[in-house]
Amino acid sequence: MGLSEVVLCPFKGRGKPQWKKDANSEHAKLRSPGERAIAQLKNWDILRRLRCCPHRAGEITRAVLVLQLRETG
Repeated sequence: MGLSEVVLCPFKGRGKPQWKKDANSEHAKLRSPGERAIAQLKNWDILRRLRCCPHRAGEITRAVLVLQLRETG
């Protein structure tokens, strides 16, 4: 359900060759919209006061994330 078979991780450490720096930059570009969306969700008080089943809460959260990503993208 939306999960990839591949997990991309950034390269750690100092003195990396340029291709590793480029790969880390691309990784950050892919990751940052999701990070911003999660940070935004933490500020939504409505999600703290939900009184519905977890499945419905997940649907609401997914909808908020889609709207957030469309707004920033």
